[in-house]
Amino acid sequence: MEPTMYVNRCLEEDNYCSRDAVDNCSIRKFYTNFQNIIEEKFSEITIKTLIDNK
Repeated sequence: MEPTMYVNRCLEEDNYCSRDAVDNCSIRKFYTNFQNIIEEKFSEITIKTLIDNK
């Protein structure tokens, strides 16, 4: 399996932001929430789920 892939660069471990706004960026807050939803959904999928949903 691949390691987590982030929907935006600012969510990576180094918190890179070209505007130095990581702590107060509303877009980053949106991306963080979106990333959590994606990871939760993917964690629910098993190989059996994929096989059964031909």
